[in-house]
Amino acid sequence: ITDWARGFGLPVHRGPAEDVAQRCLDAARNAGWQWFLRVSGDSPLIAPEAVDAVADFYRQELPDIASNVFPRIHPPGLSAEAVSVAALARLLAETDDPQDREHVTRGFYAKPDRWRITAVPPTDIFWPQGLHLAVDTPDDLAFVRILADRLKDPVTASLEEVAKQAARLKG
Repeated sequence: ITDWARGFGLPVHRGPAEDVAQRCLDAARNAGWQWFLRVSGDSPLIAPEAVDAVADFYRQELPDIASNVFPRIHPPGLSAEAVSVAALARLLAETDDPQDREHVTRGFYAKPDRWRITAVPPTDIFWPQGLHLAVDTPDDLAFVRILADRLKDPVTASLEEVAKQAARLKG
């Protein structure tokens, strides 16, 4: 992946394999960012509008973290967070818990009274109960593949289109 990215002239940052949070912090600092958007690689159907909503909300409020996860307004697999680099640095200076290092934003949610966490307002989209769109298992991958095949364009599908197709599959 490094060679591929560099072949396109993209910057690459590598860091400790066992410390995902530190890698995020170092990459953001090296890029000169004051904040960054976090979307997990197990979320192939992340809707651009979900990411944009989090980014817009972060820019308005300037919290430590803006999130559509706390509380969750979309099913797993549509999660996005905007994270302050300064806040992440403070968090990592205060913890050596391996779970906080593996799950970048876990420490914020574990002690919400210590951080300024802003929740992106919920939408009026209906999500089927128990819907899981993150790809964590072979069954998840099979379901997401079927769902993606039903979308006009899985890369640009709206949240509403994803919800409607998911409801049809789950119904």
